[in-house]
Amino acid sequence: MNVLRAFCALVILTLPILAHAQGTVIPPSGDTTGRTDGAAINAALSTSLSATLECNATYYTDISIQVLAGARFVGCGYNSKIEGVGTITGGIVQLSAPSVDQWATQLVGNFQIIGGTATEAVLAGGPQGSGPYVGVHMFNIWVSGGTYTNAFWFSYFFNNQADNLIAGGATTVSAACFHFDGAVNADVFNNLSATCGAPYGFYMQNDGGNGTSTGDTFNTVNAEGGCPGRGTAATCAGFYVGNQFGAITFNGLYVEAVLHPVVLGNAATGANSGGLTFNSPVLTGSSVVTNQTALFDIEDAFSVTVNAPEFNIYGLSESAPLSFSGGGCSTEPTAVAIPNPSGVIKAVTLTFQGAGCTSAPTITVGGAGSGASITAMESGGVVTKLTLAAGGSGYTLQGIVPVIYNKAVKSVTINDPYCTDYHAECWPFVVTASGASAGIEINNDALYTPAGSYIPVHMQYTGSGNQHYVQYLDSSGVTHTLSVVPQAYP
Repeated sequence: MNVLRAFCALVILTLPILAHAQGTVIPPSGDTTGRTDGAAINAALSTSLSATLECNATYYTDISIQVLAGARFVGCGYNSKIEGVGTITGGIVQLSAPSVDQWATQLVGNFQIIGGTATEAVLAGGPQGSGPYVGVHMFNIWVSGGTYTNAFWFSYFFNNQADNLIAGGATTVSAACFHFDGAVNADVFNNLSATCGAPYGFYMQNDGGNGTSTGDTFNTVNAEGGCPGRGTAATCAGFYVGNQFGAITFNGLYVEAVLHPVVLGNAATGANSGGLTFNSPVLTGSSVVTNQTALFDIEDAFSVTVNAPEFNIYGLSESAPLSFSGGGCSTEPTAVAIPNPSGVIKAVTLTFQGAGCTSAPTITVGGAGSGASITAMESGGVVTKLTLAAGGSGYTLQGIVPVIYNKAVKSVTINDPYCTDYHAECWPFVVTASGASAGIEINNDALYTPAGSYIPVHMQYTGSGNQHYVQYLDSSGVTHTLSVVPQAYP
C-alpha cells in the first residue's frame, strides 16, 4: 500500500500544474436524473470542442460524454465529479470513434468518476475499421465508484500519452481495471494504478481483432488486490500479456496481493506474447496467493527479458527442512530440498558450505514426508557436494515460487533476481515444458551452487525434440550451462 500512497501523493502534487484553463465552463445543474448535465457537456464539445467542469461540483449524466476529435474536456481536479445515471452502453466518458485517422490534439482529464453502470467508465478506442486516436493526452482520471465491465478500455490508440490514471475505490469491475485490446501502438503510460478488485488488473490481448500492439512503454504501474471472489484461478492476474502484444517495455512494475501477479501468454489457448522487457519489477505475494503459485508465470512467450526482479515471497515454508549434525563443523552448513508437486524431492541445493568441518556431516530430512535420503561430501573443512540418494514421498511444496516457465517458451532471460523472506536466494524456479524450447537463463542469481549441487529447477521434459537448458552466471562472472536430466514430473 505504500506504493499506492506515494502514487496518490504524486497525482495530488501534479494537479496544480494541470489546473483547468479557459474553455466553455459548464455549470452543474443539480439534476440527478442525468438528463441535463450530460446533454450540456456534449453540446459544448460538439459546438466549441471545449467543456470545462467547475471545481467542487458533481455532474450527472444518463448518456456517454462524447469527447470528439480535437476536443478539450477537463475538470479542475478530483473534486470535479461525474456520476452516471441508469445503464449506459459504452463509456461514461468516451473518446468518440473517428471514421478516419484522428490527428487533432485531444485533452481529457482532471476529474473523478464516482459512480454509474456502464460498459466502461472511460473508453478510449474504436471498433474494428475505425481510424486510430493520435495526439491524445489523458491525465488525472480517477474511477472511484460504479459497476463496469472494464474501468478503462484502450484500442486503436496510437502515439498518445496517459498520465495518472487510477481504477480503484468502491468499484465493481467484472473484467479488468485496464483493458488494452488490439492496435495500441507507440503510446506512453505513466503512473497507472489498478486497485479495482477485478479478475485482471491489466489485461493486454487482441480479442477484438483490431490488430497487433507494439512499441508501448509503461512507467510506474501497479496492481494491488483482485480475486478471490471475482474470477477464477485461471483468470485472476495482476498483469496478463497475451496474443499480439510485443516490443513493450515495463519500467517499475509493482504487483501485490494478486493470485497470479504476472502471466505471459496462455498455454491452453496458444495465445503468446513476445519482445517484452521488464525492468525492476517488484512482485509481492500474500495470503491471497496459494501454494505452488508463481509470482511470474511464463505460459507461452518468446524473447522475454526480466531485469533485476524482486520477488517478495510470503508464506513459503520448507516442507522438507534439512538439518546437519556431526562432522565437527564449527558452523553448520545449510541447504534447501525442493519437492515436486507430487511430493518427491527432486533437487537439493547447498546454500552455505559451513566451516571447520572435519568430516562429512549427517543430513536429516524433516517434514511430513518420508523416505528421503541426502548425503554430503566434505573437503577442506567445508561441504562441497550434496547427493540426493532417494526422493521419498509426501514432501508437498508449500507456499509460492518466483517463476514458472511453461510450454513453448523461447529465449527467456532473468537477470539479477532478488528474493526476500526466505533465505537470500531465489528458489525454486519451476520449469514445466511440453514444446520445443530454446531455454531459460538465470543470470547473477544469489544462489550458490558449488560443483555437484543442483540448481532448484523443476522441469517437465517430454519428447525427444526438446532442447532445454538452464544457465546462470556466478559471482566470478563465469557462465554455467546446466544440463537437464529427464525425470518424472510429477
